[in-house]
Amino acid sequence: MEVRWKYDDKRCFGRLQVDAELTYTIPDDNTTYRGRCKNLSHSGIQFITENALSEGKSVEVTIDTRSSKFKPMKA
Repeated sequence: MEVRWKYDDKRCFGRLQVDAELTYTIPDDNTTYRGRCKNLSHSGIQFITENALSEGKSVEVTIDTRSSKFKPMKA
C-alpha cells in the first residue's frame, strides 16, 4: 500500500493519497466487488472500479492494508 499526503486543494479536510486494493459490497446486493483506492479524507473515499455505481448509493468498503501490523480498514 502506497500512501502520500496532498493538501493543496482548499478542502476542509486534507486528502491522503492511497494506492491500495479494496473490496466493496452494496448492502441490498450482497455481492463483493473489487476496486482500487485512490485517496481518503475525513469525509470520503475515491476509488476506481469496473462496475458502475449510482450516485448516492450506499456501499460498504474494506481496504486491505497488506500489513500484519494493521487490520483492514472498513467504512
